[in-house]
Amino acid sequence: MPSSTTPSKARGVNYKPVKDKVLCEAWLSVSCDPINGIYQSGDDFYNKGKEAFDTELARLKSTVAERPVSSLNSRFQTISQAVSKFVACHEKVLRVCQSGRSPSDQERDAVALYESIPKNGSFKFLQCWHILRDSEKWGAWRTSNEK
Repeated sequence: MPSSTTPSKARGVNYKPVKDKVLCEAWLSVSCDPINGIYQSGDDFYNKGKEAFDTELARLKSTVAERPVSSLNSRFQTISQAVSKFVACHEKVLRVCQSGRSPSDQERDAVALYESIPKNGSFKFLQCWHILRDSEKWGAWRTSNEK
């Protein structure tokens, strides 16, 4: 007896760290575009982000798995949520401010704090944090999307 439901698409391959990094760089380049930055529709923004993502992967001679815009948007949401939680952990570590702790020590402490929270799991987006952390655009976007 044939099923009346339509078959779902197969899940795409997992994102690799280099592709997460490229996605964050693409998001920043599109959102910080001084000409179109705030005057573009959501669809234009996401399509330009996909174009920047694909262009950078091609430049790196990385295999380009066809990713729909919705997949890239969903992945960036995942990255942003994890990085936002990490930012809170990092800020907490900085507030303690132990004498003699280097920035790399503080970073390790923040990762340990993040991972000590059972629902967080391991922190896989340190390279993304390094890219996003100093961007005013991402900071404002992160704040407006935390709910």
